[in-house]
Amino acid sequence: MSDLQCPARVILARHAEAMTPGNGLPRRLTPRGGDQARALAGAARDRRVAALWSSTMDRAAQTAGIVAEQLRLPVTYDDRLRELMADEASAPDPRDADPGDVYASWLDGDLDGAMFGETGHHVVDRLRSVVEEVADRFRGETVLLVSHGGIISLGLIALCRNVDRAWADAHPLEPGEAVELDVDSSGWACRRWADHPLAS
Repeated sequence: MSDLQCPARVILARHAEAMTPGNGLPRRLTPRGGDQARALAGAARDRRVAALWSSTMDRAAQTAGIVAEQLRLPVTYDDRLRELMADEASAPDPRDADPGDVYASWLDGDLDGAMFGETGHHVVDRLRSVVEEVADRFRGETVLLVSHGGIISLGLIALCRNVDRAWADAHPLEPGEAVELDVDSSGWACRRWADHPLAS
């Protein structure tokens, strides 16, 4: 990451509420999820968001699509924001999976275990690379990235100097909620987690 004189403000949002329709189809937003996406758009409008990025997984892309329509912004879709690189229809939320409780080990800092073809290192590095790329491109501006609860919690525990597992466990991100980060050459600092301001 280049030396940033003015940090970028990155908003990482969990996609809105979704349900699995069955028959191997990907999760789709519920009516409540649509309302949450519109509320996210309203909050982003107040923050004067300059750009919008999204995971390519269906529930995140739908959330971003609603936000994009409300804000009249294009969406940049990026696989690095996916919860998992596994097939969307067959892979569960990692927080619901239990292959040796790998995700729990990741949250505890042991990133060596693999789940659905990726180690925790891979997942954290994916999030790091996209967030730092965005921060480099939008210095001094605010950018919204729509992603997933599992990768957001894991990534921020691993990368933010003021977030740990105890905080993330005590404040799980609900669908449509977001965290705000300042990202520059000195590292990542979480400024707000949902409704909770954080000290750096």
